[in-house]
Amino acid sequence: MERNERKAADDALADSIEQEGVPAFLDRWMSLPMFANLRPTAEDLAARKLNSGVGLAESLRQAGTGRQEPLWDRLDNIRVPTLIVTGEQDLKFSALGERLANTIPESSLEVIPQTGHAVHLEQPQQFSETVAEWVFTRGNT
Repeated sequence: MERNERKAADDALADSIEQEGVPAFLDRWMSLPMFANLRPTAEDLAARKLNSGVGLAESLRQAGTGRQEPLWDRLDNIRVPTLIVTGEQDLKFSALGERLANTIPESSLEVIPQTGHAVHLEQPQQFSETVAEWVFTRGNT
């Protein structure tokens, strides 16, 4: 049922992007709680506004989360070291990160404090250091 609800929500969002345009979508999207810590520059917002409304809408319709094949039952087949990074304040994706870490045999979970959904944008230095340390550590074992 949750997947069908997600598909319907993605379709409704796609329709609204096409009807209202990219700027209105960005205003709504960036005001979501999961992006509360993200402070995009004027340059970043201008670049995002260059996206095509039709392209964004079709991305949701064709590749939205509700349409992606669930792979949870196959994740335990991953046999390479895997780093999972989430933001502490993104409760949904932190829970999913824990589930991933408990499912993928050679995985590590790093939760970045005081960070929401867009860890790499909100805390780029901390994100880079976390990835670099993990790569360095994995390369020396």
